[in-house]
Amino acid sequence: MSKRSGKFFGTWFDRQFRSMLGQADLPISLPVIAARYRVRLLSWLMVVLGATAALLAPAAQAQVIPIPVGTSCGNLATAESGGSFGTLAAGPPFTRDLQIPPGGAYAYGGAAANALVPEARYVVTSQVNSAPLHPSTAHWHNLPGHAGGAPDPGSTTDGYLAVNGSTAVGVFYRQDISLVANQNYRLSMFAINAINLVGYNGTWPNLRIRLVRASDNAVIGFSDTGAMPDKEGAFVGPSDWSQATIDVNSGAATAFRLEVLNLTTSLGDNDFAIDDVTIAPLLQAGCPIDFGDAPDTGAGTAQGNYQSLLADNGARHGLVAGLFLGTTATAELDALQNATATGDTGDDGATVPANLTPVIGNTFSFPVTVSNTTGTNAFVVAYIDWNSDGDFVDAGEQSGTLTYASGAGATSQNASFTIPSIVVGGPTFVRVRLGRSAVNVTSPIGIAADGGEVEDYRIVLANRVTLNKVVVPAADAGRFNLQVNGSAVATNVGNGGSGNVAIATAGSTVTIAELAGTPSPGLGNYTTTLACTGATVTPVAGNQSGTFTMPGADVNCTFTNTRTPRTVTVVKALVPTADPGRFDLQINAATVASNVGNGGSGSNAAVTPGTTVTVAELVGTPNPGLANYTTTLNCPGATVTPGAGNRSGSFTMPDANVTCTFTNTRIPRTVTVVKALSPVADAGRFNLQINAATVASNVGNGGSGSNAAVTPGTTVTVAELAGTPNTGLANYTTTLNCPGATVTPGAGNQSGSFTMPDANVTCTFTNTRIPRTVTLNKTLSPAADAGRFDLQVNGSTVATNVGNGGTGSATTVVPGTTVTIAELAGTPSVGLSGYATALACTGATVVPAAGNQSGTFTMPDADVSCTFTNTSIVNLAVTKTATPTGSYLPGQPLNYSIVVTNNGPGAASSIAVSDTVPASVTV
Repeated sequence: MSKRSGKFFGTWFDRQFRSMLGQADLPISLPVIAARYRVRLLSWLMVVLGATAALLAPAAQAQVIPIPVGTSCGNLATAESGGSFGTLAAGPPFTRDLQIPPGGAYAYGGAAANALVPEARYVVTSQVNSAPLHPSTAHWHNLPGHAGGAPDPGSTTDGYLAVNGSTAVGVFYRQDISLVANQNYRLSMFAINAINLVGYNGTWPNLRIRLVRASDNAVIGFSDTGAMPDKEGAFVGPSDWSQATIDVNSGAATAFRLEVLNLTTSLGDNDFAIDDVTIAPLLQAGCPIDFGDAPDTGAGTAQGNYQSLLADNGARHGLVAGLFLGTTATAELDALQNATATGDTGDDGATVPANLTPVIGNTFSFPVTVSNTTGTNAFVVAYIDWNSDGDFVDAGEQSGTLTYASGAGATSQNASFTIPSIVVGGPTFVRVRLGRSAVNVTSPIGIAADGGEVEDYRIVLANRVTLNKVVVPAADAGRFNLQVNGSAVATNVGNGGSGNVAIATAGSTVTIAELAGTPSPGLGNYTTTLACTGATVTPVAGNQSGTFTMPGADVNCTFTNTRTPRTVTVVKALVPTADPGRFDLQINAATVASNVGNGGSGSNAAVTPGTTVTVAELVGTPNPGLANYTTTLNCPGATVTPGAGNRSGSFTMPDANVTCTFTNTRIPRTVTVVKALSPVADAGRFNLQINAATVASNVGNGGSGSNAAVTPGTTVTVAELAGTPNTGLANYTTTLNCPGATVTPGAGNQSGSFTMPDANVTCTFTNTRIPRTVTLNKTLSPAADAGRFDLQVNGSTVATNVGNGGTGSATTVVPGTTVTIAELAGTPSVGLSGYATALACTGATVVPAAGNQSGTFTMPDADVSCTFTNTSIVNLAVTKTATPTGSYLPGQPLNYSIVVTNNGPGAASSIAVSDTVPASVTV
């Protein structure tokens, strides 16, 4: 090949890698590539020629670039000595100046032998030269660089930047760099607290690495180490160092400045070192790339359309020496995707079967072989698109992480999966990712920047028959067993239950069926439909089974069981049955009976068992209000949860008809019967009754009795009967008064009936004694006596100036009352003293007053006649005079003079006068 040809192909190959990696202006030439990959130039030319032919061919795919074993990729070096500060052999000099001026608060500390590094100074040194940096043995002494020290590989001459902290925040390291626009980069730095003195007091250093855009000094990304504790023990090596990283995108700019600054401003404990400061693309420059090859027919994902191409953020790895799936790897300029995932000929790491009959819940495993001689662990994660939707992100589609230790030769482990229920029959794909860090293989797409390989495989899953259970209503408690070819695929499932099984043989006859599970009311309590997508099913009577010929695709069948409806009836019962209240009856908020009374009802004949049923009663017209009733709700055969006041209730509809009865018992009212007598002292006694039951016995005025359990709307009868003692109801006039009720009175008002209102009622029997007559008579002796008299009853004159035979009456005298009778002198009159008076009554026992001119008695229940008899007293005087007076001799004549005087008022007759000899007379 001529020099010109070699230059052409070298330039072309350089551009291919830069285009693939998003880099530009990298000093890659064909001789460098040949040297780096340790192959003969002729071999590379053959590859390049093949790549050229493929590039020029119409509609050609990206070229496969074989990667020989032992290939290594370089770091992008943008810091001094590749960011590692090189090496520094044993001095003097013990330190050297950093060749990049930091500016800010820090300056070079000087290179004099055994010179103390002042505050806010830095020097480049190494483990072998660290002792002179500080008189104390606790500052930097015997500190190895990040790549040196035992037991880690390296030497004591590995250089690092030693810094004595400042009391002001300042930049102690900076590097001007040129980057490629719109590229992702990773900044990285290792740092360590340089003090290893136990109990040393101070503030630990906290370092920040940042990327600054040169055009406007804008910080586009930074990362902090955090406060780094002092060692308080001997330094060991790289494991003592802390790393700070940050990923940034360069955007449209190309000129940047990488800076490191210390955020800690104290003096004590603020000594530290940094090493291996780098910035590199997320895929290292010069590294070939391996892509997956699952079909990628467009943006996004779908069945048969995966993310494999670079434009679709397909899975890709930078290939590094000594790390492969299997024993070889190939690099591509882009994914060599096709329908069978066979575009990448280097896929030899996994043994994936061409066909699989998956059983849900079982474990599926396949071996993954890895060659790892990198010196560190490598990690593998496998993926299977079980539901064939073009991605690997559904539950159960990612294996656990496998760890492969570095060693000679290839080693195998099994990637394992628990087959999930989402599995779909037909062709699908497996992806296996290998990387040097676990985090870079836990996504099925995107860049794995630290090297490794990705491989895709096609696998055909046996087509499946899926049986689905739909129950109407969804909450129906029935359970079912679903079968395919006599084997259960789902047991005791309700609505939404499903099961499936793989059927590997297309053209075979498949029998599907549902059976009653536990619990179940029996299939006869449902109407069943059977529908299948993907196959033409021939149902058996009742649609509870069916057969079809298995196609070369999945079949999905659904048994839909609709519960046979039942009837709910709501009945109205009233106590009393004649209660006038009216009610609306409802089932599930729909009125099934309006304004019904006792015995009214309504029904809903389309209630599905297992559903929630609500029954209720509402006030109809007329209605005194539900509050005037006590309500019970009874639904035999159902367990009811009652609402407030039992006026509603809900229950789960059983697989039987249900009759619910709302019984409304009118809240009872009180009827009181009161006895009133006139006069109040009347001695009569009475028995009071309500509805023929005696509520008060032998009561007089003010007596009463009650019944507190009288139902509104019922007929109430009140009555009075003669008690003991009693003169007989006939001796009274009776009234009956029941305010608030309309009474129909019985004979003599001694009973009555009414319809009980929705209120308490008080009925009063008022018994007024029928009055009697008191007659006063006047008798005079002699009858012709001229005296005249006034006759009175209870102070009222019933006869005025009457003489013999006069009479007068009081006709409204109430039996039982006290009656006072009297006579008074009329006109003319000689005065009552002129008479001897006698008082006599028939029908009553009179108590006469002095002189018999008045008297009292208790009025009996009969007429009374009383007579005042006045006999005239005659004013008759007899005067006897004897002559002579003094002593008399016997025989001597004695003359008496007798004078009789009659002063009236009448003549005196039959008067006998006698004269008794005085005791002093002696003869």
